[in-house]
Amino acid sequence: MKIKGYLLISALLMLSACGGKKEQGVQAEGLAMIEQEWKGIPIKVEMGLDKPTVMQLLRAFNDTWQTAAADSIFAAAAGKDYFVDEWYEGKSPVFVDNEDFCTAWYNHGDTGDQQLECRTYERENGHLLFAVHLEQQNPEQLSFCCFYDYAPKTQMMRPEDEPYKDLKRKWQQSYLEYHLGDKFDQTVIVEEVNKDGEACFHHYVWNGMKHEFHHAGPETYANEGDPEGYGDEGDEPWALTEDGVIEDILAYFNDVNETLAEDSGLSPFDLDKKWYTTYWNEVYEAVNEKDGKAKRTEDCFFVDDNHWTAGLTVPVEVKNIKVELQEDAYSPVAEATFTLVERESGLKKNAIIELELEGGRYRINNWLEKRHNAKGSILSQMEKYIGL
Repeated sequence: MKIKGYLLISALLMLSACGGKKEQGVQAEGLAMIEQEWKGIPIKVEMGLDKPTVMQLLRAFNDTWQTAAADSIFAAAAGKDYFVDEWYEGKSPVFVDNEDFCTAWYNHGDTGDQQLECRTYERENGHLLFAVHLEQQNPEQLSFCCFYDYAPKTQMMRPEDEPYKDLKRKWQQSYLEYHLGDKFDQTVIVEEVNKDGEACFHHYVWNGMKHEFHHAGPETYANEGDPEGYGDEGDEPWALTEDGVIEDILAYFNDVNETLAEDSGLSPFDLDKKWYTTYWNEVYEAVNEKDGKAKRTEDCFFVDDNHWTAGLTVPVEVKNIKVELQEDAYSPVAEATFTLVERESGLKKNAIIELELEGGRYRINNWLEKRHNAKGSILSQMEKYIGL
């Protein structure tokens, strides 16, 4: 699934205006008020009946949360509920397809920028999910989505949680952009961009009632056998196979034994930078920074090298490695189970690690306490410590 070209054009073609709460006669500068308060206000849809058009739902939304973006759509539609006005050179675009999708860009040429897109998803219980994406660049940069359940019986739109409310960021320092799927695509994509301009796309797929997290990675669903979207179909890079991951795990612990050996002079931080994900390293560094500012030692998290050896003393051996890759669809996640054995004493520890695809290979992102459960894991404890 490719994000459509007009979504990329939107960065250049924005709407100017301010949003406000009409019911109370209060105008907010930009969209800040809507972002803060939309979840608290249900919306009545006049004559919505069983299946209102997107324009009906947008008008109801705009009656409560007025935006110039929506106003520009209504001006172009001239009262019509069904119309298409494609963008062409020299004219600001408005596009509306009221069966299940509409989007609009408008450029007034002043300092304010605003963009709106919205659409519906048909639910198996006869309700509709209505989604509105709002964005602006000035006077402050904002980007967020509002989601509503429309019930035909009551003709009410009631706010509900965003499907991505528990999104797990790939990078600690990043901003989020949102993409609603086009008319024939039910996907919601949250694009995460880090300070270096690298992007990770969090894909949420429609199950008939709601969006569920599917995977995070490249923009497209790559062909089977081509997880990174490059090379000939069926020509899978060695590093991305189960055997390739096993080979990497053996390399991890060879490095561990060398680095943690007495008087090695090597830094464990180099191990993490080499074999862990960027996100892990950002969290790890934040924990160490907070530890350094603690006034009492008992307040410290004490990140040490136990996450590499599960508390065992080097040298350690790795045995019984098993790797699971998701094969039904592209996924950057793998899970490996293995046994660590303390070479001197024979003491054993079973370990489970979660790996994520980054930089063309699977890198460690977490150590799990029990199978398929990240609660109580090292990463979740570190996140909690630094307030994530």
